[in-house]
This record gives sequence, structure tokens and C-alpha cells, in this order.
Amino acid sequence: MLKLGGSVAFSVTREGFPITARLFRDCAAEFGLDLPDRMAALGDERRCEDVPAHTGFTLTRTVADDVTLPRSDVEQTWLIYRDSPHHPELRATSKRVRCPAMQWRP
Repeated sequence: MLKLGGSVAFSVTREGFPITARLFRDCAAEFGLDLPDRMAALGDERRCEDVPAHTGFTLTRTVADDVTLPRSDVEQTWLIYRDSPHHPELRATSKRVRCPAMQWRP
């Protein structure tokens, strides 16, 4: 519930990140699937600052920071992205599909 004079906060991931998501989109492209970067719409400070202005809110401050995620099994990340409800076009592919680039280890 919003109230007059209250605050709204939101957090987004920078466009092109996390790197494993970028690798995932590159791999999907190898299978003929053009997946959009879901972070693109709000993927930088300027775009995040435009949102409040276009929706009638007053921007008080923007905080840009990095979140360091733990190293994880990139192959597992591929499977998580592949089975995600955000990518229905991939659920139609074989469950056996593997992406060689996702074998990369950071």
C-alpha cells in the first residue's frame, strides 16, 4: 500500500548481467532462440531514474552498487535458466540439451 509522502524502493540488475545470463542467451541463440535481456528495460542508472518521473513519483536518490554472487556450477545455472518460467521457448527444447559454453568456469 502506498501512502502520500511514503517511499518506494526497487532493485534491478544491470543490463548484460549476470554474466551467466549473458552466456545463457548466447547459448540459446545457438539453438535458434533469440532471448531478450530482461534487464534491458531498467538496466542502468539513467533508466532507473526515469521510471519515477514517468510514474508521478519524485526521485530522492539512486544508489549504484555491485552485488557479488557466490561462484556456482555454471552447468546448473544453464539448467535453472532453461527450466525457468521466464523462458517458455526453451522448455520446448529437449531436456538433454547442453550448452558447451556453459561448461565455462568463472
